[in-house]
Amino acid sequence: MPRPYQNSLFGCFAPFTGCLKAWCCTCVVTGKNHHRIAQGSDQGYSTCNAWCIGWAALMACGGCGWILQMIDRGDMRMKYDLEGSGFGECCTAFCCSCCEAAQTAKELEYLQLGPGGNGAPGGYVPQEKMAAVPQGQFQQQPQQQQQQY
Repeated sequence: MPRPYQNSLFGCFAPFTGCLKAWCCTCVVTGKNHHRIAQGSDQGYSTCNAWCIGWAALMACGGCGWILQMIDRGDMRMKYDLEGSGFGECCTAFCCSCCEAAQTAKELEYLQLGPGGNGAPGGYVPQEKMAAVPQGQFQQQPQQQQQQY
């Protein structure tokens, strides 16, 4: 069952630095969002990537950068099982691309770096072949070996 977004579309104003970045440098935020969706983390991210340049070029040639945001929003919805539809993604990206970029950035940060995320720095990364041994049993074994001698 799809889950709702943790960050509202108009919650883009907090923190203010994220809002300002999305307003002034939407192409950079969109490029980072695309990288996080495709790669699952910030590893290997470059500020000036192909998605960023493509967004800027589409905006310069008719204001159509929102199309790339709509594609990313759909990919994120499918990858993380979020609520929404293609029509809603289209309307959101077209009508309020700055708020959409900020919301997507915050949502990806929550999903990948927040509690339970799997993208590294704040999220839990499961370890392979870990076993918990009760300390009481572990401490008793050396004592038993000493008594046998």
